[in-house]
Amino acid sequence: MEIGDRIRAKREALGMSQEELATKIGYKSRSSINKIEKDGRGLPQSKILLIARALETTPDFLLGWSDDETDFYPDEVLYGINAMTSLLQYLYDDLDFHEYPLSETFEVTLKKDSNEITLNELEYNLLFDFLCSNIPNYINLIKGKTPTND
Repeated sequence: MEIGDRIRAKREALGMSQEELATKIGYKSRSSINKIEKDGRGLPQSKILLIARALETTPDFLLGWSDDETDFYPDEVLYGINAMTSLLQYLYDDLDFHEYPLSETFEVTLKKDSNEITLNELEYNLLFDFLCSNIPNYINLIKGKTPTND
């Protein structure tokens, strides 16, 4: 099952219209949801988490990496995903996600001006883990608490 099929199935199971989903994730009309459900194209990486939350499931389920629809990420991890996506989008002019289904791997290519860097799955996950492990300390610093050493 492709990402568009999974999105459609979850949306319909929740009794949600394309218009309702579009509104929940910040689109102005249902046409963007229709395109995504049709062939999965036009789905920016930054919207995957929003769609997963709106559909009460996980990005892993939508992407086909897991059949478990209910293994939700803790809030710290969700914050880390959002922070990482926002940071990468802020730092780079273009962010391309390339999935290789046959080998079940992916790469993320980041472009800034004439420079380009490609992170393989391991490098991306290491960056993600680093951000997630440091997000609670960052939140504590903002709140004026002492960093944890977990």
